[in-house]
Amino acid sequence: MLGQAVELEPGKPELLILPEALRLAGRLGDDPVLYKILAHEMTHLAQYCASGGAVWAAQDTLYPSLRGTEERDYSFLLEGHAYWADRQVTAKLFGEPVSTDEPSPDASSLYLKMFKSPLRSEAVERDRRSLDSVTSILEATGAATFNRVWTDPDLVPLKSETSKPEFWEQRMA
Repeated sequence: MLGQAVELEPGKPELLILPEALRLAGRLGDDPVLYKILAHEMTHLAQYCASGGAVWAAQDTLYPSLRGTEERDYSFLLEGHAYWADRQVTAKLFGEPVSTDEPSPDASSLYLKMFKSPLRSEAVERDRRSLDSVTSILEATGAATFNRVWTDPDLVPLKSETSKPEFWEQRMA
């Protein structure tokens, strides 16, 4: 993990960038990737603000069944939207979206081992599905319609919709 948006103090989300992880990944001096990370993680801060913190609270609750959120897939929404946003930002800055599909030639052997792991591959595939779904919804409905998701928890995708995102897209339309 090269960076993360966190809420260490309630009501005060912040951005953490991890220089040692960037160094191991060979990305410490890779400006396009640094912009990508910042755009991605700052999008999470914007999601927090747009929902008044509700999307983070619902995602992080220890008792989703008691709060009625057990069927909602907040990470699918949050990551898909953040990847969509970082692609928009880096395309404007660099002429095309910045990709991290290939490791840096300067990556450490430890990072390369993690990069090639099946767990990372599964996470990347899930993130691609969430990005594709969010992109499709935004293209079909526009930002104003999509952004209702931050204040209407009924629009957050269901876990059953993450394997067939067209169902979530139909509900959002």
